[in-house]
Amino acid sequence: MRNRYFLESIKESIKESIRTSGIEVLINFGAGFSMYPFLLDKKIINIEIDKLEVVEYEKSKIDQWQRTNVLPKRNLHFIGVDFSTEYKDVLWITLTTIKGSKKCIILIEGVLFFLEGKKPIICSISSTSFKIRAISLAVHPLKMN
Repeated sequence: MRNRYFLESIKESIKESIRTSGIEVLINFGAGFSMYPFLLDKKIINIEIDKLEVVEYEKSKIDQWQRTNVLPKRNLHFIGVDFSTEYKDVLWITLTTIKGSKKCIILIEGVLFFLEGKKPIICSISSTSFKIRAISLAVHPLKMN
């Protein structure tokens, strides 16, 4: 259900933006093994951000499946991040290099509660060159005593 909600929200945002100058980039924080790049228009630039070991495995599998034509080619970038360190500056430079001045959607799906005590990068980029259209669903895990 959650993935479908986000997929429909992303598609609607892209469709709405066509009337203006258009969203060209999806930045997916905590991407995991997301299939959004293959469910969205092939023109969209996809930036998948997650822990290094997750994106390395995902990239190796997607490369394998694209070589054997199981999955179509997409403009797909993987960024591995150690969220327990000071990652924001390097991540910012990498994102800016890939994205340039293109408009983007930032998707943070089910990841914020893993960053307990940390201020995620999304909180610090609102006054920058990013034109932010964030799709977020507040999920608060139950605290068990």
